[in-house]
Amino acid sequence: MKFLRWFNILVILTLLSACGPTGIAIPGVPTDTSLPPPPVTIIPAPDAGAAVSAYLDAFKADDYNTMYSLLSKASQDSITLEDFAKRNKEALDEMSSGSFDYQVLSSLVNTYSSEVSYHIIYHTALIGDLERDIVVHLALENNQWKIKWEDALILPELAGGNVLRMDYNTPARGNIYDRDGNAIAAQSDAYAFYIVPGDVTEDSLKTLLPEIFRLCGISMDALAEQIANTPAQYPILLCEASDKESERIRSISPSGLQWQEYNSRYYFQQGVGSNIVGYTRSIDPAEVDKYRRLGYKVDDRLGGAGIEKWAENYLAGKHGGTLYVINPTTGQPVTKVGESEAKPA
Repeated sequence: MKFLRWFNILVILTLLSACGPTGIAIPGVPTDTSLPPPPVTIIPAPDAGAAVSAYLDAFKADDYNTMYSLLSKASQDSITLEDFAKRNKEALDEMSSGSFDYQVLSSLVNTYSSEVSYHIIYHTALIGDLERDIVVHLALENNQWKIKWEDALILPELAGGNVLRMDYNTPARGNIYDRDGNAIAAQSDAYAFYIVPGDVTEDSLKTLLPEIFRLCGISMDALAEQIANTPAQYPILLCEASDKESERIRSISPSGLQWQEYNSRYYFQQGVGSNIVGYTRSIDPAEVDKYRRLGYKVDDRLGGAGIEKWAENYLAGKHGGTLYVINPTTGQPVTKVGESEAKPA
């Protein structure tokens, strides 16, 4: 038995030495069974700087849908598209920023997070260039870098929900004169006249009719009939006149005549070259963003036609203002961002 055991061991050792160190030799099968190195696929990390550039390029184009699509899921869960667009758009409007430039400075990339710093220069109509260095944090989602949005990505001072407010300083609109130096259009105190029929007496009517005709050119017979057929407290609108033009009738002040004083753009030679002089108009709601970024207030007036429109840049003068960061809870200024003085036309 011992002989057989030793015999078997010798046979096994002989077979192992014949097939070499890689295994057992089998007729017709190669004895080299070493495996090739496994294939290695290298997937480069996404470019975090490119994600930030895409976001800022969309911001420059007022493309808030694209901006919102580049936000992380957590950011989208924290703010709706409508509120996100409003927050960014109102900041540009309040700054009077019609454009901006940026430069990505550096990026730090980890496995699932990264941060990118960039320099931004807002070009504003009212306070000049506004420059800031900003750091944006990103999260890796589906192998794409997504922006972790916060208010400070607009301006660092807006962190925590602070808002911007512009204190406007708007100069008086420039005057338009005829060749003799007489004002055709100017900012002036003016009066809007009207009649309260119930206050008109028989005696005042004798003075009222010819004075209204002198000032407004309204037929005396037509006005007398309108007074007689209008309810007592229903005002009859007449015309508008400058301080000088209406000085006489205001000094007489016949019973039943009323007026409202205001300061506004006034056309002294009404009807004379009006198609050339033109007129001013309110800012249309669809144009609010455009004109706020040019430094106008929502309730400012601008040239609508004729010389008023053609010479808008000159007649409007240079608007000025002071930009503040405001705490939305207290309504108090946190800091002053910048300011400029207005210059008259």
